[in-house]
Amino acid sequence: MNISHANAAAGVDWFVCGWRRFKENWTFWLVMIVVMMAVLLVLSLVPLLGAVAAGFLGLVMLGGVFRAARTEEEGGSVQVGILFWAFQDQEKLRPLLILGLLQMLSQMLIGAMAVALVGSRLSQVATLGQIGSPGFPAAAMDFSQLFSPGLLLGFLMVVALGTLVSMAFVFAVPLVVLDGQRPVDALKLSLAGCWQNLGALAVFGLIYILATVVAAIPFGLGLLILLPVTLLALYCAYQDLYRR
Repeated sequence: MNISHANAAAGVDWFVCGWRRFKENWTFWLVMIVVMMAVLLVLSLVPLLGAVAAGFLGLVMLGGVFRAARTEEEGGSVQVGILFWAFQDQEKLRPLLILGLLQMLSQMLIGAMAVALVGSRLSQVATLGQIGSPGFPAAAMDFSQLFSPGLLLGFLMVVALGTLVSMAFVFAVPLVVLDGQRPVDALKLSLAGCWQNLGALAVFGLIYILATVVAAIPFGLGLLILLPVTLLALYCAYQDLYRR
């Protein structure tokens, strides 16, 4: 599959595209995102396995979101039930569940890496802080270790790995659902697409951060609009990079 190159301004165009598509059928997209958030919230309240189930079901419902965007683009009608469309198509459900497993494993890897590279160093600083408490020589405290090269390097390595993993998953779901890519191939294509279009994605990310701050002001209600707009903007970005 060929990957197109977009200039930095495309990050703005994708959001404009997402907003335009949201306005065309805003009631459907608003209801869909509310249902999606409600399902994930209920699952997250279930002890132990709830969060795990929410992670897997979240990707399945995300597949339904991109399926709905494609259906609308082709002139078809959509209903909220399309969120769970993948459960009716085992050929799509299996790779989405595999993506969910890979996402969970990658998060565990990043967490373990953070503990190994950053957490151990912070614990050393905390130990020094106890040594510097009454009864111990205050000179033993050395908080400059918080800015030591080892700690900063570990932090940067965790951030770098987290960024690469995020890039691998940005377009993985639409590549699986809409193009029939295998999970690992979808991750590779998503990572390649993001890597080749860092400028556009940086602009996209900056707009998203600023929009999130604004959307959170009215008691977070603006997020109900921002979330579907962002997902539609990601669909527009997918179309621009992989379907041009």
